[in-house]
Amino acid sequence: MTSYIIFLTCTFGIIAIYAGLIAFEFSGNGLTAYQELLVFAIFPLIALASHQYGYWSGGVSRRFLRKVIDAVPSMLFVKDRQGRFKLANQALADVYGTTVTDIIGKKDKDFNQDIEELDHFSSDDLHVIENLEDKFIPEEEVTDWKGVTRWYQTVKRPLQFVPGGDVHVLGVATDINETKRLQTELLQAQKMEAIGQLAGGIAHDFNNLLTAILGHTQLLKILAQGQEEILRSVNLVEIAANQAAQLTAKLLAFARKGKHQNKAVNLHEIIEECKLFLERAMKGHSKLHHDLQAETAMVMGDPIQLQQVIMNLVLNAKDAVELKWESDAGEKGEIIVKTRSKSREECLDFEDLPKSGERFIELSVIDNGCGAPQDLTTKIFEPFFTTKEPGKGTGMGLPMVFGIVKSHGGGIAFRSEEGQGSVMTILLPKLNE
Repeated sequence: MTSYIIFLTCTFGIIAIYAGLIAFEFSGNGLTAYQELLVFAIFPLIALASHQYGYWSGGVSRRFLRKVIDAVPSMLFVKDRQGRFKLANQALADVYGTTVTDIIGKKDKDFNQDIEELDHFSSDDLHVIENLEDKFIPEEEVTDWKGVTRWYQTVKRPLQFVPGGDVHVLGVATDINETKRLQTELLQAQKMEAIGQLAGGIAHDFNNLLTAILGHTQLLKILAQGQEEILRSVNLVEIAANQAAQLTAKLLAFARKGKHQNKAVNLHEIIEECKLFLERAMKGHSKLHHDLQAETAMVMGDPIQLQQVIMNLVLNAKDAVELKWESDAGEKGEIIVKTRSKSREECLDFEDLPKSGERFIELSVIDNGCGAPQDLTTKIFEPFFTTKEPGKGTGMGLPMVFGIVKSHGGGIAFRSEEGQGSVMTILLPKLNE
């Protein structure tokens, strides 16, 4: 038995079925490279649809083709002018939370309650059918049966099963959520790099000015011996200049231009060194715990800078905890400093996975404080961004942490739920012992 393969009223090939076997040949006449790729990619779908419309039969071939299209990770479907599904694959059924059999004969509105999405689907389908032309949709939203919206890239094209017959729309929709996530991360990385270069340049020039100011304050202190009023003013200038120098050092750390050592460091020892100071800083509404699970915690880096990282993260967590729990006399917030050894395979879903290294030390600071709104989680590493009251924060603590972690070849990620707490996680390449 033979049948022609027809698209847009043009014959592009022929299919032959004999004794349960399928053979097909494409003429290639009139096919662009894009069309040819699409035809080859969806041929099993066309063949199965042809069977459903009665043009050929064969149980073995039908089951084989059914398995083929259900194995395709993209959503495949055929709809008529009224929007009824004439054919669908398992990927589409999974999105709509039903079975392939149940979809046939129904419409998108039977599974999706988003009116805007439904209007968009219907408009695109009718455009393809009425104009007999392909439509490429770079990105569109599709809400699944759980109410979760995902992004898809969709190609739709007209499809006729017989010359002069009803025109249907054939669609292939590919999930692009991971691509969009990577694009967002790339844009954020580029923005942070640009901010870092700007901050580094300003800080370097400002540091030179501060050097001159501090040098002259020392000279003035010598010249003003015995003149207490002048000495008090000079001391105030010196204090302000030193504070500015500390801020400049943080900017340089964020821009990864600060000086640092590079030697073998035991991260657990640094955590223990910070412990005494941090416990004293804890108020009555917060308690610090350690959960150091990593067997060994040796990394290459600067012990002073790594100490700054731990201090900043824990003190930030302390502020979040106190903001939530200070009004509850009987309750206490908790902060946990946790370490674990991890392989690269165990970290593949980490948002900022370092490019090199096979073994990592994962350092997490976990709190049950006030948390942060979702729209702020992408801004916390930007210089001078702070949610604290005026005078209580410079907005340079986390940018400095970000710069130090990056200069140590590590990665950093932040997760937070408003009202529930936050988790700041750092990955540092583990030193081979």
